[in-house]
Amino acid sequence: MGALMVRDLAVTGRGADGRETILLDDVSFILQPGRAIVFLGPDDGGGPVVVDVLAGRRAARSGTVELLRRPDDPEPPLDDREARRQE
Repeated sequence: MGALMVRDLAVTGRGADGRETILLDDVSFILQPGRAIVFLGPDDGGGPVVVDVLAGRRAARSGTVELLRRPDDPEPPLDDREARRQE
């Protein structure tokens, strides 16, 4: 499996007052296989927000998350829709 690349991630949310608040802005990193990453900062500093975006529990306003495959990686399994299209 290749690396996970996050580029220019930005996330907003609504505060208790209903106004839009910037939660993350311009976050970029590459997570290599077998490595860990640590987010340091104050409480509510954005670490859990990054995890929520990667897990699909929160949408990003902008930016990309990409799985970089190595040439020797096996092909990923097809999801059900793609498998039916190829039959």
